[in-house]
Amino acid sequence: LALSASRDKTCILWNISDGTPIRTLRGHRHWVFDCALSADGKLALTASRDKTCILWNTCDGTTIHTLRGHTQIVTGCALSADGKLALSASADKTCILWNTSDGTPIRTLRGHEDRVTGNCALSADGKLALSASREGNCILWNTSDGTPIRTLRGHEDRVYGCALSADGRLA
Repeated sequence: LALSASRDKTCILWNISDGTPIRTLRGHRHWVFDCALSADGKLALTASRDKTCILWNTCDGTTIHTLRGHTQIVTGCALSADGKLALSASADKTCILWNTSDGTPIRTLRGHEDRVTGNCALSADGKLALSASREGNCILWNTSDGTPIRTLRGHEDRVYGCALSADGRLA
């Protein structure tokens, strides 16, 4: 499976063996900036300019939860490998860790001085999060208590993307 996000307010779930669309996910009211799939492909998460993330059932294309809590556009999203945790990143300078079973926020990660400008990442076990910011750095977070572990500095301009290795040792 593959998933794409578009300015047309939709996401498309693709069959990568033949390149055909399986279904189109519709529900956002504005551009969709980012998307993620769970490791088993049963869940999708999408992040939108409409200030929400939507958690989807990829088997039938239905909305499981609409995640609301950001005050500005949601620029990025990530799912833990088991699909139990979701992470959203926003221009409101925060990331929110979500419980996917009931769609409730677990905690808000605060520490960026400027917009979280791009995608975000979760380690496979969900114990670490990483976010990229317009201030030119990334913050590595402890998801169990929401504290920053360290700030990764080195860029001379905005950071738009970030990734974590599956074991959480490399960013």
